[in-house]
Formats: sequence, C-alpha cells, structure tokens
Amino acid sequence: MVKANEPIPYLLNDDMILGLMLSDGYLINHEKTTGHSAFVLGQTPKRIDFLNSVHDYFLTLGLKSSLRTTYTTIKGVKFPSILLTTSNNIVFDKLRNDWYPNGKKIIPKDLILNQKIISFWYQGDGYSRYINNGQSVEITIATDSFKKEDVDRICLQLKTRFNLNFHDWFRYKKYHTLKTYENQTTERFMNLVEPYIHPVFQYKIKHLDKFTKFKELKESGKLYKCGSSYRLALTPNIFCKSKIPN
Repeated sequence: MVKANEPIPYLLNDDMILGLMLSDGYLINHEKTTGHSAFVLGQTPKRIDFLNSVHDYFLTLGLKSSLRTTYTTIKGVKFPSILLTTSNNIVFDKLRNDWYPNGKKIIPKDLILNQKIISFWYQGDGYSRYINNGQSVEITIATDSFKKEDVDRICLQLKTRFNLNFHDWFRYKKYHTLKTYENQTTERFMNLVEPYIHPVFQYKIKHLDKFTKFKELKESGKLYKCGSSYRLALTPNIFCKSKIPN
C-alpha cells in the first residue's frame, strides 16, 4: 500500500472522487497522526454494496479504506450510517485546500464536469420522480451547501458542455438546488449518467417510456399494490397483504 507521504498524482483528477466530492464526500486532516488528509464518504446501510465498490476501487490505487457504523440521533431516534475512510495521502491535502480554501466547502473554479463526474455526483445527491401523471420526469440535485455563484457556474457548464437545462431552485428561500423537468433535458441526462450508475442507485434512473409501460400494466390489471409500490401479479410477495388480482 502507498504511504501517506507518497503522492498519488492521479487522485487530483479522479472522476469518481470529484463526483463524490460534489455530493456526500469530504476530506479530513489527521494532524495528530500523519499530518495528511483522508477521504470520507457516508451512506446508509442499505447502500453498503456501493461503499464496497468504492473501497475496492481505492485498493487499485494503493489506498486502504475502512468501514465503520455511526449513529445520528434525531428526535430521540437513532439512525445508522456507514462511513468509509481512506488511508491518508499527501495529495488529499491539495484537494482539501482546493475544496475548503477558507474552511467551508466550495466548488473549485477549475473543476470541469464530465460524464463520470456527473454520474457519481447524481448517485450521491440526485433525486428523480415522475410528475404530471407520467408526462414528465423531474430531476433535483442537492447543492445545498454551495453558494449561488458556485451553482450558477455548474448550471452554465451543464448547458454549454452537455446541453442540459437546469435552473437554480431557491428551496425554502435558503438552499440553492439544481432542478429540471424539461423532457429533452431529463431524458438526455438519464442517458448520460446511466452507464455509471451502481445497482443500488438504479431506482434514480427514470425514463418516460418506462412509465408508459408501467401505466399500461397497471391499467390492464397485471399489477397489484404492495405498500407504496407495485408488483407484477406473477411475482407475489410474502410480506404483502394486498389481494393479488386474478
């Protein structure tokens, strides 16, 4: 494995790391040990397979990583999450200076988006849903921690480099969040990110033609409702108490 003071230059421009830094990833400095920084990524336990794939990728770069469970208490209820933390490396120090120049996370001005960066960003902070009775798909990407100037700069890149029309939605008059529901943009976006979407995030991929097929099955009586989801009548679920259609 690579030592903390042995630089891995590739880390500075790694698409996966940059995409995850736009979302849930962050960098911490271990001043009391090696004095260098490490990359950290948190996810819910149901996304452990995704974290394992990130762990395996870091191994190919010569970086160890560990997984541990932490708990956040909200209104007296404990919610578990799993943190992936890499070994320290001097190159992470440079990334930390780029992303936290004044101690607060920003989007570096020299960051150039590409297909893979956007895909990992969307997996972490993206959300999609069908609206207008399936006539449109709405895509939202949380950019809550960034300033308006950062969000505007990213919007411009999405437009000029990928012809994707996102706008800044000032959510709760507090957060600058990216959103779009233009059919051409949403379909183009889904086609762009889908090749890099991990199976645990596949539910975030929504195409208009798939909603049409779902609607046809529902109207034909071939689907039955199980909780908040629908299942084919040919694949009953033992945990669902709904009556299966004939």
